[in-house]
Amino acid sequence: MMLAGAFLWPVPLVKPVRGAIVPLRFRHRPVTIAYIARSDPPNPRTMHPILRNILAVLAGLVVGGFVNMGLIILGGKFLPPPAGVDVNDIASINAHIGEYSVLQLMAPFIAHAAGVLVGAFLAAKLAASRHLALAMIIGAFFMLGGIMAVRMIPNAPVWFSTLDLVVAYLPMAWIGYRLAAERA
Repeated sequence: MMLAGAFLWPVPLVKPVRGAIVPLRFRHRPVTIAYIARSDPPNPRTMHPILRNILAVLAGLVVGGFVNMGLIILGGKFLPPPAGVDVNDIASINAHIGEYSVLQLMAPFIAHAAGVLVGAFLAAKLAASRHLALAMIIGAFFMLGGIMAVRMIPNAPVWFSTLDLVVAYLPMAWIGYRLAAERA
C-alpha cells in the first residue's frame, strides 16, 4: 500500500496494465480511478521521423546532384561548347560565353531544373513529415549553387541568368513536391 493523490489517501499498489482503466480500492471501496497511459515500446523497424527527414534531404541532394551533373555531361556531348572553350576553366567560359547558342545555354538550365525536380520529389516522397519544407530546402540548396554560378560567370546573358534563378530552382522544387503529393 502507498499514499497517493492530492490528500495523500492510502491506495494499494496496483500492477499497471497498459491502456486499461484501473479502479483503485481502499477497504473495499473505490477511492479513485486511474488511467494508465498506453506507451507502446518503440518499434526497432521504424525510423525516427527527424532522422528520416534528414536522410530524405541528403538523398534528395545526392540524387539531384547526380541528375544535374549527368545532364550537364550529356548536354556537353550532344551540344559541344564553341571551339576553344575549356569547360573546366571558368575564365575560358567567361571569355567565350557570347559564342554559346541559345540551345547550348538551355542545356544547363534543363539540367538544373531536372536536378532540383528529381531531388525535391525524392525528398518529399521519403520524408516522414514537412514534405513541402524539405522539398524547398532542396530547391534552396541548388539555388545557392545557381547564385554562385551566376557570380562566377558574370558575362552570361541576363535572360539566361534570370531564367535560371527564377524558374529552375524554387518553382521546380514546388513542382517536385506536388508530384510526390499526387503519388502518395
